Amino acid sequence: MLFRSLVLERGGGAAEVGWLGAAFSAPVVIGGLVGGIFLDRFEPRKVLIVDNAIRGLVMASIPVAAAFDALTMAHLFVAAGAYGLLYMVSGAGLPTILPRLLAGEELVTANAMESITWNLGGVGGPVLAGLLIAVLGAPAVVVFDALSYGVFVACLLAMGPLPPLRRRSEEHTSELQSHLNLVCRLLLEKK
Repeated sequence: MLFRSLVLERGGGAAEVGWLGAAFSAPVVIGGLVGGIFLDRFEPRKVLIVDNAIRGLVMASIPVAAAFDALTMAHLFVAAGAYGLLYMVSGAGLPTILPRLLAGEELVTANAMESITWNLGGVGGPVLAGLLIAVLGAPAVVVFDALSYGVFVACLLAMGPLPPLRRRSEEHTSELQSHLNLVCRLLLEKK
């Protein structure tokens, strides 16, 4: 919503909004694949720090350019592409941190809470953004977005290194295998 508002404020129309959508969406696929590789190979907290620092700087570049009357459509398309490239890193990275910090029922509860907050943000975020854009204008709202990335990076830094991923016990693995075997048998069973 924020990028679309910026495009429309700069005199763009439906074609520019469409190109903006492509500039954001196309890199998501590549970023998701590459982000997954980085999350598997490196400590997820560090990957999230880099991801959010870069996205924060990308977002901060928008109000800075607007303040100097230098914000162009090309800048918005590049920013949307960079944002799209990194979009999936946090979406996939946050759930990988939880099993390193919690186990059992705490992990189940944390996963549920993470899912709820993700969905609430998806529903409430655009509404709040729309209201703030109407009152403050899109470039001013981007300042809050950029600052939120900075706050998240500070929180990740304050956490310190994550403990290694807990290995599942053989008992848990064999239980999981027996459940999967049952599901496979039921699916493959002729009726």
